[in-house]
Amino acid sequence: MKSTLLIPAVCSIALAASPLLSAQSQDDWVEWGYVDGTDAGDNFGSSMLPLGDVNNDLYEDYLVASPRAGSVLRLSGELTIHSGQDNSIIASIAGTDIGQQIGYKVCVLGEHNSDGLLKIAASSPFTSTSAGFFSGVVNIYAFDAATLSLTLWQEIPGGNAGRMFGVSIAALDNDADGDLDLAVGSLGDSAANGSALDERVSFFNIDDVI
Repeated sequence: MKSTLLIPAVCSIALAASPLLSAQSQDDWVEWGYVDGTDAGDNFGSSMLPLGDVNNDLYEDYLVASPRAGSVLRLSGELTIHSGQDNSIIASIAGTDIGQQIGYKVCVLGEHNSDGLLKIAASSPFTSTSAGFFSGVVNIYAFDAATLSLTLWQEIPGGNAGRMFGVSIAALDNDADGDLDLAVGSLGDSAANGSALDERVSFFNIDDVI
């Protein structure tokens, strides 16, 4: 009986000492650079995305969201694409309404119908539109590598006040056509049963919103 009790104890000691299960040294990660936001309180870096090499310089570039930036309009938000080579800004775009706070969540949708434009979805769940307060909106921006420009391509608004459309977003190929589509989460849809906070995830095929 004693030997059977000792076996799991010995195994436990061996597992605890295993290098595969132990925490790795923090010295393995070395900070080699950084980039700062331009204004205090702009929430620079609250969301980020890798974009690949968008300017063809052999360095991986990235997107940074600053949803509370106000360089154009107060709390309109801003998206900036940065060079992976030197962190300089390749392209940027700001929200068009006060309090829009674009970039609460972001995701990459890729190209559609081989148009050569990189699509980036950015949500503003707490903005107010013609549908009402906090209805929310998801904007889709297009990056043109030929001109290094980022422009508004499409807009998908929330359907009712308090919907908070865009509190989460994700890209997926929902119809198996090779192009990425869009899933959008809402905290207060109120369409299904009239409840104030009946959450919902809505799916959009890209051809349906053109």
